[in-house]
Amino acid sequence: METLLLVAAVFLSCALVIISIPAIVRVVKAKNLYDQPDARKVHKRVIPTMGGIAIFIGISISALILSTGYPILNERIIFAAMILLLFIGIKDDIMLISPGTKFIIQFLAAAALVIVGDYRITNMHGLLGISELSYIVSISLSILVVITFINAYNLIDGVDGLAAGLGILGSLFFGIWFFLNGYFFMAILSASLVGSLLGFLRYNLFGKRYKIFMGDTGSLLVGLLMVVQVIDFIEFNLDSTLPYYIMSSPSVALAFVIIPLIDTLRVFTIRIVKGMSPFYPDKNHIHHCLLRIFNRHYKVTLMILFVNVLIITATVLLCTRVSVFYYLFLIVVLMGIAASFLPGIVLAYRRKKHGILWFRSKLNQAV
Repeated sequence: METLLLVAAVFLSCALVIISIPAIVRVVKAKNLYDQPDARKVHKRVIPTMGGIAIFIGISISALILSTGYPILNERIIFAAMILLLFIGIKDDIMLISPGTKFIIQFLAAAALVIVGDYRITNMHGLLGISELSYIVSISLSILVVITFINAYNLIDGVDGLAAGLGILGSLFFGIWFFLNGYFFMAILSASLVGSLLGFLRYNLFGKRYKIFMGDTGSLLVGLLMVVQVIDFIEFNLDSTLPYYIMSSPSVALAFVIIPLIDTLRVFTIRIVKGMSPFYPDKNHIHHCLLRIFNRHYKVTLMILFVNVLIITATVLLCTRVSVFYYLFLIVVLMGIAASFLPGIVLAYRRKKHGILWFRSKLNQAV
C-alpha cells in the first residue's frame, strides 16, 4: 500500500504542476510579470517566472492528500514555513525586495521550523569530538543551517534545470531511505517534491510556448524542503537499530548538498574580500563559470549533476571504510571545494593561454 502511495505522490504532484504552469504563464504574460535580465542572470530575453507557485501546488496538495492516516503533527510547520517563503518569493519575483527584508522572512520561516516544529540538529555524531548539543546551541545551529540551505539553492538556480535536478537527486535518495525505514510521511513529502520538479522540468527544459523559470518562489521552497530532509535523515540515524542505519549520515547527507553549499560560501567570500556586499549580483557561481566553458545550459546542468553523483558515490563507498567520521566529513568538504573551484581555475588558465598566444602573435607581426 505504501509503495502505491509513493508512486501516486510522484504522479499526482507531477500532473498538478503540468496542469498549473500553462495557466500561470498566461497570467504572467497578461500582467507583464517577467523575469528581467540583470547582472546575475544569464538569459538574454524576458522569461515568465514564478514556476515555484506550481511546485508549491504540486507538493502541498499531493503530500497532504496522500499522507492521510499518517502522523503529521509537527509536519504542519513545514507547510507554514513553505507558505511564508512562497509569499516572499512571489513578491521578489514580481517587484524585487531588499536582501534585508528577504533575510528577515527567511529567519522567521527557519525559526518556526526549528523552534515550533522541532526540526533541529540535536547531535553532531562525534564530529570534532562533539555529540549531544545543548538546546540553545542546537536551536542556533539549526536556524543557521536552514537559512544557509535556503540561500544556497536560491543562488544555485542560475541555469535551466540545475536547482530542480539537484533537488530530484537528493529527494530520490532521502525518499527511498525514509520509505525503507518506515518514515512514510517524509517519504511521501520527498516523492511529492520529486514529482513536482519533474513536472516543472517539462516546461523549464523543453517548453517553448510555456517556457518558465522556478524563480525565487521555487528555489526557496526547494532549499527549505532539502534542509528538512537532511535534518530528519541525520536525526533519524541516531537510532542504530534502524533496518537501514547509516553510521556516517551527516557526511552522506552533506554529499548530496555540498555543491550549492560550498559554491555559495566561495562566492560570498570572494565578494566580501573585494569589499562588496555578499548579496551583490555577479556571475562567479560555478554554473556561470561552466557556462563560459560549455556555452549550453543543459551541458552545465548535466556536468554538475554528474560531479555530484561522483561525490555521492565516493562518499557512500568510503563510509564503510573510513573508520573516523571526521575524516570522511573532511573528504566530502574537500571534494566540494575542488568541484566549486575547478571551473574558475580552468577559465583562468584559458585566459592566460589566450593572453600568451595574443602576445606572441603581436610579437611575430612586429618582427
